[in-house]
Amino acid sequence: MKKVLSNKLFMATFVSDMLSNFGDIVYYFAMMAYVLQLPNTNIAISLVTFSESLPILSKLLMSIWGDRTKNKLDTILWTLMLRIVLYSIVGFAMGFTPSLWILGLALLVNVCSDLAGQYENALFTPISLRIVTKEDREGMFAFRQAVSSVLYMLFQASGAFFITVLTFSQLAYFNASTFLISATIMLIIRGTLKQKLDENPIVTVNKEGSETVFESICSSLKLAYSSLDSIPEVKQTLISIMGMNAIVVVEEPLFLLIVKHNPAFGFGNPMMTLALMTLASVLGNVTGSILLSKLKTDLSFAKMTMLSSFFILTLFLGYLMQTMTLILISGFLMCVIVGMINPKFFALLSNTVPENQLATIEGGIGSFTMIGMLLSRLIIALMVLLLSTDTISVIFVLLALLLLGYTIRKNNTVKQ
Repeated sequence: MKKVLSNKLFMATFVSDMLSNFGDIVYYFAMMAYVLQLPNTNIAISLVTFSESLPILSKLLMSIWGDRTKNKLDTILWTLMLRIVLYSIVGFAMGFTPSLWILGLALLVNVCSDLAGQYENALFTPISLRIVTKEDREGMFAFRQAVSSVLYMLFQASGAFFITVLTFSQLAYFNASTFLISATIMLIIRGTLKQKLDENPIVTVNKEGSETVFESICSSLKLAYSSLDSIPEVKQTLISIMGMNAIVVVEEPLFLLIVKHNPAFGFGNPMMTLALMTLASVLGNVTGSILLSKLKTDLSFAKMTMLSSFFILTLFLGYLMQTMTLILISGFLMCVIVGMINPKFFALLSNTVPENQLATIEGGIGSFTMIGMLLSRLIIALMVLLLSTDTISVIFVLLALLLLGYTIRKNNTVKQ
């Protein structure tokens, strides 16, 4: 831990990342509040859900592109500058009366920003390996997750406050300003990072021939799947993780639908309720990160996915019964398990696969686990237009029950 804290370069990049995350959280609250102000809320929720499906498709492509980009450091700065411009445009547009066309513009900008963010993450992945030594990486991942989770709690509380005192336009400009500060930090440390790269150059992945984007994605998916042979524990739980992502991803649109039709749901103020739900999740992540380093026995991925599946079931039972207490407790416990899984997984991955393919393989594995998310978001975008909230809740309770049954059966099969 002391090594991580004394690593000024790591701390600078961490602060830069957290600042941009803060802006994104405030903007997220603005979007949710904006949706609830529109008269045709169901259409707005459907549009938001559909737009959030698009970055799922692009994650692997951005990872491949990031691995093949040569001048990674300067390109990171350009991605930050792009997002400053994009959110400044949204800030101007949101000065007009709320309407669907402004929401459409804001969603388009958000998709472009997400693409830039995915690309930036892929660019920075191999650079980060030169900032923290191999033996310190697991500690770095655990520190990053724990501290970012604590900051996330503060960001959530601040976001819920800012939504009450700032206009939608000001919130968009606020997001743009956080990217400006992040870009300034990266510009200041650019020289030191450049020196690290000169001492230990990144080997850029180059594909010979005229490989199409589709062929490149297919080969990257194969590479990602084959890389899991070196981490069999993760490979055995891949389907379960896909299922969990597919079910949990509908929580946000389901919450908005319930709030719109039942204003008494939650704690009166929808944004405050949403902040408390996120707070419970973040506290769960922090607790999981701490438990990972304190537990004497090493829990397997199979056991952790089984526990997580159970809490997903109780989470959606909470939505079906519209019981916020059950939702908060289930969300917290589910995220405790997730908080234990993530640092362990990323440390295993970064210490196992070649660094010049790390972003591509990570993106490929992410694409596998997000296939369910993509299908689920597309389906829920239609469901909110056609079905009642109770019907949607029942469907996902049944799906969560099926997932739990599959995970238990898979765990028993692996034991045999």
